[in-house]
Amino acid sequence: MDTCMTAPSPLDTKEAPNVAPRCPSDTARILAAAHAAGRRIAPLWPLDNFVAVNPFLGLADLDFTQAAHLMARTAGARMAMPRLFYAEAIASGRISDSNLAKALAEAPSRHDLPADVAALKIAARADLAPLPVPLPTVSDVAGAVTGIDWSGFVRGRVSAWAAAYFDDGQAGWPAAWRDRGPYAAWRAEMAVDRTAEILGLPNVRRLAAALPETPEQAIVASVARLGLDQAPLDVWFQRLLMSVGG
Repeated sequence: MDTCMTAPSPLDTKEAPNVAPRCPSDTARILAAAHAAGRRIAPLWPLDNFVAVNPFLGLADLDFTQAAHLMARTAGARMAMPRLFYAEAIASGRISDSNLAKALAEAPSRHDLPADVAALKIAARADLAPLPVPLPTVSDVAGAVTGIDWSGFVRGRVSAWAAAYFDDGQAGWPAAWRDRGPYAAWRAEMAVDRTAEILGLPNVRRLAAALPETPEQAIVASVARLGLDQAPLDVWFQRLLMSVGG
């Protein structure tokens, strides 16, 4: 990392201490990871122009195993049917021994790959694996500690705000500040929204007012605040994006 200094983050307050200054090269790396995460999600907006988009368009540079692993970590999702589906297809003959042999021959070499068709059939009948558990977000951890569903709260508030902000004339209560960009409009709304405080999260409005002026600055400051400098940031950002569906 370059030995350079920039202005302290606006988050470097009593409520958010020890936010490290950023180097220009480090800032570029963080923002590049954020943009890479965004490109992993197929563009489905605006809806009036949406016709048909491959939902896995952003994963086209990965093989199936890599894509499945990434979706498990970021969305807690499977990219294949449950194991029981394949066991039943094998038992009924829909998937033949020759199909299985061909699949084994074409599969990438792995230490846990069944040795032959017979072993693969046994593996297909083994106990069903649970759904993948995605990387925990800060709100997931906070929820586990406090017993309050903060992840659900975040999803609900972001979804409600986005539905009003990106509305095209159908909302009964249109969003204010639609003349501003999304981040600026959200900050303006957070300055008057007491919902989080009513639910027991104090000082949210003051913290929102202390956030950096631009979304890019906020992204960089948040990475520093959470100490994620050595984390695979593109995966982390995609996890955040996948936590709010739609």
